[in-house]
Amino acid sequence: MKRIKWICDTDSQEIKIRFGKIRPFQNICKVTGRLEHMNAEIEYIPNKYLLEIGSYRERLDEGFDDYVEGVGKTIFDEIDSLIKPKALKVIVYLEDKYLSPWNVEITKC
Repeated sequence: MKRIKWICDTDSQEIKIRFGKIRPFQNICKVTGRLEHMNAEIEYIPNKYLLEIGSYRERLDEGFDDYVEGVGKTIFDEIDSLIKPKALKVIVYLEDKYLSPWNVEITKC
């Protein structure tokens, strides 16, 4: 796994940072074995560190091998442990033309 970078921001005020749909990434479904295309949105209130989104995009490019819920939880846990935000919301979207669009949202308030 590539190194995910963060930026120290000791002057952080109560701001909310939101990354809209970052860019499509791939997952292999544990149920069907099919390749799925997904996207993610990340929103957080920083504590001391900021996520460097370019390096996180590279992490997403590595892909996943899980259920959609598991992908959401993995992204959430990675970001939460890396930058320890005050609040965090991760939404993972399944973008498949053969399935109804849906998403999984995981939130820490």
